[in-house]
Order: sequence, then structure tokens, then C-alpha cells
Amino acid sequence: MFETTLLFKTLTILSSQIAIVFGGTYLFITYARKAAKDGISFFGYHFRQSRNIYNQKLDLVPYPVAQTYFPRFMVKSEPEEITENTLLGPKTKIEYKLVEKLVRNAGERTAALREGYKDQGVSNPFQTAMFVSWIVLLFSLPFIQMAGGMLIGMLAFTLLSILFVPLLGTLMLEGDDNDGILAMKLTMLITFFTAIIGLYSGIDFANNVALNSFLFFSLIGLILFEISRSFINISRPQVRGVAFFGIFIFIGFLLVDFNYIVKYSNSGNTWDNAFQIAFQLYLDMINLLLEILEAMGD
Repeated sequence: MFETTLLFKTLTILSSQIAIVFGGTYLFITYARKAAKDGISFFGYHFRQSRNIYNQKLDLVPYPVAQTYFPRFMVKSEPEEITENTLLGPKTKIEYKLVEKLVRNAGERTAALREGYKDQGVSNPFQTAMFVSWIVLLFSLPFIQMAGGMLIGMLAFTLLSILFVPLLGTLMLEGDDNDGILAMKLTMLITFFTAIIGLYSGIDFANNVALNSFLFFSLIGLILFEISRSFINISRPQVRGVAFFGIFIFIGFLLVDFNYIVKYSNSGNTWDNAFQIAFQLYLDMINLLLEILEAMGD
């Protein structure tokens, strides 16, 4: 019986899931552009057609479908001056906070609009359920595969990828969908070259203790930085700088994880091992894509 290699098994699993995510996201953006042209909502959003200030390409500006019932709250962002004590002395900065206003009828809504308040979007329980399901699957997928076998694992993996498509598509539309498509192309290109290096350079990335330790602690630092952004006002240049560092880190993870295929090609040539390696590479590619999007954003 013909036996396939670990590389073939891994790339078969990985390519099928990346095709779903990247292909599905491209279709998501395409349908959003059609919805903008037809003047209808799509996935809980309306879209205003704009032009990219750099290359004049079509750039959709999404905004949630507005609430229509009364009474309801409207919101606006107001600047607030804050003084902080630093080593160089007091420093004043401007932060923005959301202010709510209750409106009871159409007349009060009109008055609130004149004051700068905006309608809030309609809550979409379906989107929330998709996000929660994706999170649960993301952290439980390796255990689902080990407990249920390859068929159940692949079904769960495919569901994970399908659930991620609208999340990624919405994220790209909230930035610049042209940048999003470019970021997917860059991710594929970088992955291709890291695969060549990790598989055929002869360098042992997988057993390099210094490299793996650096990548592990750097990943912890990235996670802590993302958490801190919820509590600390961090400037855009700092965020972009960390994003470039994140790109570098996930390129390193790609090199290591592709090198695992070489390491286990003889002793671990099973579909189970291929699934685990493919899932690691999948996460590397998705995180690389997100860091590229962060670096490209304004």
C-alpha cells in the first residue's frame, strides 16, 4: 500500500483550512461590496463606499444597522483632559470617553443628532454566538481530535475555519479591505519562503533551545501587551512597532513548526501528528496575518 509522507499529510490538512479562511474571507468582502452597491445590509452592517486616500481603490466603511425602537440610548465620544505625573513633570493628554443619552421619541433623537450623538447598532446574538463558538473550538480542537479521531477532528477544524471567516472579514472591512486582501497575499508569500527554509535549509530550528525560549517569552510579552491595551492608552506608533515585532516572532514560529515535519518525518509519520503540526502552522499563519493587518492599519 502506498504510504504518504508526513509533509503531504500536513500540507493536505493545512491547505484545506487556509483555503476556507482566505477564500471565504475574499468572498465575504466581495459580497459586502455587492451589498454596498445595492444599498442593502450584510451581516448586520450597512456600508458607505469610499476611496483609499493612497491608491484611490474602493474602500468600504461599515456601520452597524441602527436601532429603531424607543426609548433607547444614543452615544457620542467626548474629549477629556487628563494630567499625569511623569519623570519629566506633569503631562497633559486628551482621552475620549463615551457619553450616553436616553431618547424617548423621534423628536428627542433629532435633537440628540444635532448635539453629536449617534445611534447604536442593533445587537446581533447570532454574531456573538459565532464568536463564542469559535473561541471554544479554538482552545478545544486538539483535544477533540485526540478523543474523536481524524474524522471528528477534521469536521471540527473545518467548522472552526468557517466560523472565523465572518470574524476576519468584518475585521478587514473595519480597516481597509484592500489592505486585508494584500495582507492575505503577504501571509501566503511569507509562509511559502519560511516553509522552504524550515524544510530544506538543514538548520535545526525545532531543537534550538535558545530560539524556542526566545519565541515563547516573546509570545507571552505580545499577549501581555494586547491585554494592557484594554487598560492603557498606547500610541499608534508603539502599537505598529509591536506589530512588526509580532510579525518577526510568528515568522520564527513558522520556521520551527515547519521544521517539526522534518524532525518527525520518519518516526512520527501519522495523520494524528500531521493534524497537530498543521494546527500549529494554521495558528502561526492566522497570527501572522493579524500582525500584518495591525502593522498596516492607521
